[in-house]
Amino acid sequence: MKNIFLVVQLFLIILIVNGGTYTVYEHEQAIKLQFGKVVGEPIYEPGLHFKIPFIQSVRKFDKRVLQLDGD
Repeated sequence: MKNIFLVVQLFLIILIVNGGTYTVYEHEQAIKLQFGKVVGEPIYEPGLHFKIPFIQSVRKFDKRVLQLDGD
């Protein structure tokens, strides 16, 4: 019984950690969305970043081919 409980706990911890981290690569930039609205500033620097699992999502864009649609 204890083994099943430990396996379930380990699975939940892995699920939360995996859902709470994301990686931005050198050629990407990202924005964090919370319930479909932008939260915070855009993320330009590469590396490991954190978010609130199941509440926030991340949208990544390729920053090598961005076009400016000015006036």
